[in-house]
Amino acid sequence: MLFFGVLVLAAPAGAQAAVRIANVDVSVVPSIRLTVVTSRPSSRPPTVTENGKSVVDLSAQNLGLAKNVVLAIDHSRSMRGRPLADALAAARRFVELKPHADQIAVVSFASQTVLESSFSTSTIDATSALGSIGVDSVYGTRLYDAVAQSARALERAKVPGRVIVLVTDGNETTSKATLAQAIHAARVARASVYPVAIESADFAPAPLRQLARRTGGSFYAARSSKALRSIYARISRELRRTWRVEYVTAAAPGDRLRLRVTVPKLGAASATARVGGSEPRPASAWRSVSLLLALALGTGLAGLLAFNLLGAARTRLRWRGADHEF
Repeated sequence: MLFFGVLVLAAPAGAQAAVRIANVDVSVVPSIRLTVVTSRPSSRPPTVTENGKSVVDLSAQNLGLAKNVVLAIDHSRSMRGRPLADALAAARRFVELKPHADQIAVVSFASQTVLESSFSTSTIDATSALGSIGVDSVYGTRLYDAVAQSARALERAKVPGRVIVLVTDGNETTSKATLAQAIHAARVARASVYPVAIESADFAPAPLRQLARRTGGSFYAARSSKALRSIYARISRELRRTWRVEYVTAAAPGDRLRLRVTVPKLGAASATARVGGSEPRPASAWRSVSLLLALALGTGLAGLLAFNLLGAARTRLRWRGADHEF
């Protein structure tokens, strides 16, 4: 099985990265997919080198331009009252301010997942769908199922830019899908997931962080539902600074890839990944691992040397004792 994961720019300590590799996906080899986030919007796409050579047939999609977006809204019983009202109001505002070419679909999830509206550039469809969502009377939060259903809808989309914005106040309870299956569905659909979590007693950020990290999205935590509108605005700004890049590699399973992404006038970022290997690592992480291995090897050799010296000393003592007796 092939894996994919997040790669973080190796930047100087304390520095704000101008270019960041948020994710590298090697799960669909020979295609390699990267998510690149810049400190400010760039009209010029990133370029990529693999093992020092420029890649060919590179496609780059800026998520601030035309894209398909699924708004997945948790309407489970814990969202009753202000949380759901604020979530729906913030989502409506997001729809109103969307770029004209963006196509929006709405998915609701609680004890069931429902595609409330299909993709449309019209704001009326999404707004009407959001207005029809009320609190579910049945227990359950099928969060992973919602991601999987959203991904399946996006898989059929013709626009290469694909995003899932998921709002919830709790954690997974009754899905048939697992977290791993939800992540797999999102990456097959080439979709980035942006979970927005309203902190609550049932708040479980770890799976949501992993969902974002392994799909090239970002995780946002809201102290209260009042913060949702500003978070939606932050997501919109981040999308304008985000590029989804894809190319075909000549690498074989087991090969190590040294990737370097350059964005004109902004800078560059480096990362490594292994085709068919485990989670990719930042370039700095490989140096750290190498250092740890070197230290471990040095410690082991020192211990072995000490053991051999001690054994030799004991042998000499035994021979000296034998000479004295004779």
